[in-house]
Amino acid sequence: MENKTVINTSTPDAIESNNSILEWIFIISCAIIGIGMAMSSFHYGLSGDEAYANGMGKAAWQYISTFGKDESIFHQPDQVNRDGVLTYYGNIFDIICIWINKLSPWDEYTTRHLVNALVGFLGIFFSAKIIKKYFGTWPAIICLWLMVFYPFYFGHAMNNPKDVPLAAFYIMGIY
Repeated sequence: MENKTVINTSTPDAIESNNSILEWIFIISCAIIGIGMAMSSFHYGLSGDEAYANGMGKAAWQYISTFGKDESIFHQPDQVNRDGVLTYYGNIFDIICIWINKLSPWDEYTTRHLVNALVGFLGIFFSAKIIKKYFGTWPAIICLWLMVFYPFYFGHAMNNPKDVPLAAFYIMGIY
């Protein structure tokens, strides 16, 4: 029997070149996904939570913009605060949407969907950044595309004003 020794013929230049190609694939994938999600957000309808979240966001905006004088957020009708707990959910995402709505050329729900999609993209991006940090660029690219093609996350990223921002901000905090 013949003993064969395998010699690694990869040069540092070849490895570095391969890494820069993977970096470019990662960057291009992020750009395609971010732009694609933003464009897709214009084709989604309302979810069950959106009208309530929008109403709570408006009430929270009033509270902040009047420096606490308008306390209507604490006394929302049951049609808006249907479970009695929406006041305590945390309204930062809704406040951001209300503020962006004041600058946006689109109607309030189209703008909310766009902001929701961009926050959903941040969740995907920072998940991939964590994978990249611990496992490398190639697994991070796989993570990007798996999250995009996971229908549950992608669909909720278009119009779920509670769960997707929570998930995205949570993963950004972990990163």
